[in-house]
Amino acid sequence: MSSKSPSIKIVFEDDFILAIDKPAGIPSCILRQAQDDRESVEKWLQKKYPNVKLVHRLDNETSGILIAAKTDTAFETLRAIWKTPQVTKKYTALVLGKTCALGKITTPIAHHPRKKKKMMMGGKKARPTHTEFKTIKYFKNYSLLEVKITTGVRHQIRIHLASIGHPLAGDQLYQKAKARDRDRLNLNGHFLHLSTIEFPHPETGEMISLNSPLPKDLEIVLDSFLK
Repeated sequence: MSSKSPSIKIVFEDDFILAIDKPAGIPSCILRQAQDDRESVEKWLQKKYPNVKLVHRLDNETSGILIAAKTDTAFETLRAIWKTPQVTKKYTALVLGKTCALGKITTPIAHHPRKKKKMMMGGKKARPTHTEFKTIKYFKNYSLLEVKITTGVRHQIRIHLASIGHPLAGDQLYQKAKARDRDRLNLNGHFLHLSTIEFPHPETGEMISLNSPLPKDLEIVLDSFLK
């Protein structure tokens, strides 16, 4: 991917912050492995803004809005509030099974002691979490959710939903064998999209609300249920 690639788009920008609509399949941050020269959102941005810093991250396969700071003050201000109720983050998720109308999960999450790419529920070094969801629509064998988080632990939504028996469609990491057998969508990655972010501007305090529509490939999945 070159810096001219249309797949990464800046959807908001001023003197202090900018927002990117990240596609699935692209890492958020610069990869440290010398053998991995894939583009990342961070690398793509730093070609134009050498001092820009991402305020948060999305998993490689997760699409949606990423916020970056153009100044150190903006970065520090946003990081200080990012995991508080001052910031609203709403995701769209497709999961296996029929979920309840509303749900809340607060089980702490920790890094898996043996599997570096995986997180686990509980543990001595587990971090507090808060995930809420509401069901938007039911399909055969699947449910479409709006998921809201205040905390931002790695893989939080993925492992929380899997823990209640409703893993993300396409999530090979957290689906158990029976779930993989039931998941017939053959997605290239998991179905998770950061649709909305609302937060106070780090300089003015004015509330910023940004929305990202579902990518076309995920829209096609939902449309397939209606045929």
